[in-house]
Amino acid sequence: MNSTHSDIDTLIERFLDGDTTNAEERLIEHYFAATEHLPEHLEPYRSMFGWYAGGMPRLDEILPEEMPAADDAAVAKARQSIAARLLRHGWLRPVAAAAVIAIVTLTVWVGFRPGVDCSATLYADSYVERDGIIMTGTEIEKEIDAAILSIDDLNDEIDRKIFESQISTL
Repeated sequence: MNSTHSDIDTLIERFLDGDTTNAEERLIEHYFAATEHLPEHLEPYRSMFGWYAGGMPRLDEILPEEMPAADDAAVAKARQSIAARLLRHGWLRPVAAAAVIAIVTLTVWVGFRPGVDCSATLYADSYVERDGIIMTGTEIEKEIDAAILSIDDLNDEIDRKIFESQISTL
């Protein structure tokens, strides 16, 4: 193999950054498949690039006897260390709860202050062009309010007609 370990280090770094070409990736895969004795720092990459070279099979495609056995002691130790780290920070839960309460309170307070018209800021930078006429924020708001009132009037008229037709059938 013509690639040196430093070349492979560079290619691996580029691979992890997503900057390698397909040809360079095949070169890395071939290097790990063909090199029997790897430097210690490259050994962890052997199985990863072997997986790529093997067509990246999904876990459900791997037969149970081919699946690597999990080291139960290592898994238990990892779980213990995670639990220990979280328990070590006993202040974490109260602080998180206080942060959530503060965010909810602030959101409600800012959003629902009496006497503050939020619709003014809603349409402030908006404009609509209709029939060559440009309408700005407050004009848009007035048009929308008028349309809503018109729809409400239509709904009231429909309800009245339905009510009258039901009365007349009795």
